[in-house]
Amino acid sequence: MRIINRNIATPLQTIVLCALLLVPNACNDFLNEAPDNRVKLDNLDKAAQLLTNAYSIASPAFTDWMTDNSGYIREVTLRQSHERAYAWEDFIDDPNELDTPSFFWQETYNAIAHANEVLAALETFPAKTETEKKRKRAIEAEARLARAYGHFMLVNLFAKHYDENKAESDKGVPYVETPETVFIKTYKRNTVKEVYNKVEADMLKGIELIDDTFFNNSGKYHFNKNAAL
Repeated sequence: MRIINRNIATPLQTIVLCALLLVPNACNDFLNEAPDNRVKLDNLDKAAQLLTNAYSIASPAFTDWMTDNSGYIREVTLRQSHERAYAWEDFIDDPNELDTPSFFWQETYNAIAHANEVLAALETFPAKTETEKKRKRAIEAEARLARAYGHFMLVNLFAKHYDENKAESDKGVPYVETPETVFIKTYKRNTVKEVYNKVEADMLKGIELIDDTFFNNSGKYHFNKNAAL
């Protein structure tokens, strides 16, 4: 006859019990993690690092294909976007094509969104020492300059050129100054004059606050006073 002592746990029972004890902690760790691994902006270092994304990765070089600077060469592999630009045909959205108006629009507004996130976060950061205050101002300056430059490029590519007699009525582009808090947001187009006024305001504020001290000899690409002027 086999006698089973029910007061002694089997190895399997021990393993199951330990696993159950670990589950709540594992769940908490999972739930506490941001769903998309986004950066939590809670200090000046992170804000400064995020600003590296406030510069659009898209280039307006595709516009050169629409000018007399370009010529068609036979037996040369050309991207579809280049051929369409050269022939003044409508562009077709293609995720594999980077030299397109839609890609420039998307990536430039993406850069602007990063600048807006930094500017919003800076309002919540305390700056205790004089050095921290100077660095905070320098970060704000760079964010404002990057935002202004992005909108300046967009209004020049996707709206009529500035005409003093028509700027107040000509449609420009949306000038985005706050982070998005909804999944899909509808924007109103500012007039060309409004966009230029806002660009100027951001530029002047940025020039006022900029401090090259924090970027000298860093080997990194940053807006500095000379570039802003």
